Amino acid sequence: MRILIDECLPQEIMAAFRAAEILSVPEAGLAARSDTALLDAMEGRFEVFVTVDKSLRFQHDLARRRVGFRVLRAESNRIETFLPHFATLRAAAFKVKPGQVLEIDLEKTP
Repeated sequence: MRILIDECLPQEIMAAFRAAEILSVPEAGLAARSDTALLDAMEGRFEVFVTVDKSLRFQHDLARRRVGFRVLRAESNRIETFLPHFATLRAAAFKVKPGQVLEIDLEKTP
């Protein structure tokens, strides 16, 4: 599984997705692109995109994409917010299908 982590998330979150090929947007050479350019560039290179951008699904037609989208809802994008949820994040990444947008609300997840 090839996972791309949005640049608005802390680098340390990549540890949650061990056993997968994972890159951050900057590591993939895709930093500072518009949403459309980023979406186009990840096609065929990644299977899952992890972000906290809740508006992405409303601004773009993601259903036609060959990438699955995991939108994390959290009180902040600091690593401390995500650390207790690493197992949940890892499991969730492997459940999303191409063109599917699944949200995970970390504020309600124990």
